[in-house]
Amino acid sequence: MTAATIESAPVTPSRGQGFQPPVTDDRTPDVASGRFAEDLRVERVIVRDTIIGAIIGAIVCAPIYVGMVFLALRNSGTALAPNLGMAVGLGMYAGLFLGGCAGTLAGAKTLEHHEHKYLPAPPIRQP
Repeated sequence: MTAATIESAPVTPSRGQGFQPPVTDDRTPDVASGRFAEDLRVERVIVRDTIIGAIIGAIVCAPIYVGMVFLALRNSGTALAPNLGMAVGLGMYAGLFLGGCAGTLAGAKTLEHHEHKYLPAPPIRQP
């Protein structure tokens, strides 16, 4: 045998000295206890809040942008229709982004409550 084969040979620990049982992850979804269903509910709440926030943001921001462009160009002598159309598009785009961010932050409360309920507490450090 060479040194390379000795180093790469698998070692099976016995139940004696140095044996450690396999580590289980407590954060895996447990279907029997309803934890998996609760995870899905929280994710749906966040997605719903994000979509509702984006829709509300687009509805609110589009008229604001149109108003700003109208006030800026009302006595300039340029055509208003193309500029107002662009303002509607930009207002909806900005509203989708800002409203989606606000909706996600609103849904974060549900996620935080869920994490405190199910995730284990961090270990206490000993000096």
